[in-house]
Amino acid sequence: AQDPYALGMEETPENENSPTSLYLGPYMGFNGGINGAKTQLGRKNGVSFYPAPDFGVKMYKPALADQSLGFSVALGFSSISYALINSDTEERYDFHFGYITLSPQIDFLDYFHFGLEFGYPLYGEYGKSVDAEKLDLLARLRLGGEYPLIERNDFLMNLSINVSYNFTGIYKEYAKDDPLLDKIPAVLPEKPAELFNPRPVVLFIGVDYLFSL
Repeated sequence: AQDPYALGMEETPENENSPTSLYLGPYMGFNGGINGAKTQLGRKNGVSFYPAPDFGVKMYKPALADQSLGFSVALGFSSISYALINSDTEERYDFHFGYITLSPQIDFLDYFHFGLEFGYPLYGEYGKSVDAEKLDLLARLRLGGEYPLIERNDFLMNLSINVSYNFTGIYKEYAKDDPLLDKIPAVLPEKPAELFNPRPVVLFIGVDYLFSL
């Protein structure tokens, strides 16, 4: 005889996870950037790329079963690069900065995301070292999208592309700590000012590998 208490009940396979499971895993990618702030007279902007990858760990929680809405947060290492060029001599200075970052974001409409990134500066260099104590905390807006390369209940692999823009300048006190003060001096009547503190625009391309918990 059939157990009356088992009527209407279905056994769920042990290895099958809910489509709203929590996912966790590593990410890695590369980026390039350009200064998005106004430059002083005698200088112009150039694109620069960081030769080492950004990386870290990401946690993702779908809010809906079809994963059209979700929330994620990442903890990792992020880099920022841009170039400044002497308008007269064409001498080029490639700047690279590294941060420990925390990045919350909202994922929506299957492929898009919107978020913020906050970072603590670790170092800076442009052929010479930049004192990390002179670097400001990082706060920037991130917009982009993710394309699923592999999509299963127990595993996700995504191609991620995003563009970010700094709310904060690179330096705490740009007028005093600009490392190019003696290399590309201010052209009168301009004076070094916060207006010229670099605020990079960065393009990031990477992948993440997320496993269901």
